[in-house]
Amino acid sequence: MKTIARIVSCGLGLVLLLTISFQAHVVDAGRLWCKADPVVSLDDRLVSISLAIPIEYLLLVNGPTTIEIKTPKTVDRQLILNDLGFMGHGTVVTFVDGGGVVDGTQIPVHLTVRVPVDASRLSAGESVPIELTVLTDGLHLASGMGTAERTTMDLVIVGR
Repeated sequence: MKTIARIVSCGLGLVLLLTISFQAHVVDAGRLWCKADPVVSLDDRLVSISLAIPIEYLLLVNGPTTIEIKTPKTVDRQLILNDLGFMGHGTVVTFVDGGGVVDGTQIPVHLTVRVPVDASRLSAGESVPIELTVLTDGLHLASGMGTAERTTMDLVIVGR
């Protein structure tokens, strides 16, 4: 009986560990999604950039996720927190000059996200969906859908 309890306990522990490791969550229609969540600072505003891909595509990821953040060059930009990315490949966050001018406290931001996947394992015409969600410390939320190949978002972050 103790052996069965250990197996069940180990199995539940493994499920919990995998769920925490993959940061899986249900977004729609019962589909499980895995997340990567770097946090940056733009003119002292914390900005969480959350990327999610369906769990069934997780094993296709074959390189680091890249996030390009384009803002006016006068914006103070810092990477505050990074994570392991999908399948431990990491997330590379780069800041680029451009994107207009700061108007008062409004910072124009253009995000470009790419998640490299082994396209040879996809069906003809199939693409890996990406959910991109941006949350600021002022609780402003923006979200959109795209593909692993390239997802972009334009938004305005309210600075301090």
